[in-house]
Amino acid sequence: MSAERAIAIYDSLLASIGEHAGAIEPRPLVSHWPHVGTNYGGLLIVGQALRGWSGHWQTGEASTLEGRRRILATARADNRDHADPMDWVPAHPKVRNSPFWIFARHVVELLAPGSSPWYSRFAWANLYPVAPESPPDNPTGPLKEAQDPFVGLWLLEAGRMLDATRVIVIAGPEYWRAAGNTLDLAVLSRAEKPLMWTGSADARTFVVGYHPKWASLNHWGAPAYARIVASAFAGPSASNIHL
Repeated sequence: MSAERAIAIYDSLLASIGEHAGAIEPRPLVSHWPHVGTNYGGLLIVGQALRGWSGHWQTGEASTLEGRRRILATARADNRDHADPMDWVPAHPKVRNSPFWIFARHVVELLAPGSSPWYSRFAWANLYPVAPESPPDNPTGPLKEAQDPFVGLWLLEAGRMLDATRVIVIAGPEYWRAAGNTLDLAVLSRAEKPLMWTGSADARTFVVGYHPKWASLNHWGAPAYARIVASAFAGPSASNIHL
């Protein structure tokens, strides 16, 4: 699982942020590198963007190679000293009760059942890996636009790096749009809400759906949404689904 190409795309994304530093609101930024559970078996869950994270930096740091190397090294080191990179999730009341993590727990139990802790059985990434902090928020305006040309490539390369077989992307349509326009992802087929797109791309099976918070507000709670997502993987390319 070589990270060389993924690092190159990530560096280009950071460089784009550095190039647009003058237009981006001057507030701390945070960045994320995929977290891989110790019992990962090919299930990759991709969130919309990062919220509430450490390792703050400013846009200007991304304008130099040295700065980007430091940003990337910090992101890649996050939680690597833990027994499992995501073992902090169930111990963090605000995180474990968030729509994203409640959904993740339910869908992992359906698609990757096992005796090990649920958070150890998948990999977690973010479609937009750089987000603003203080207070935490989704990337919008120039910060989002600087990442737009790279997020589809980043998603594809993250899947290759992790050798993912099943990829779940749960992000609002305004965040998926840039990724969905990427050539290798444009082959996906439209799906009914709360899903948006499904199908095979780049030798992986993708299910793209609305953010779990939106789904919950529209009467698809985490257990029901997880069952819909798991069912979308049914077919020759899916296995070990327990609905």
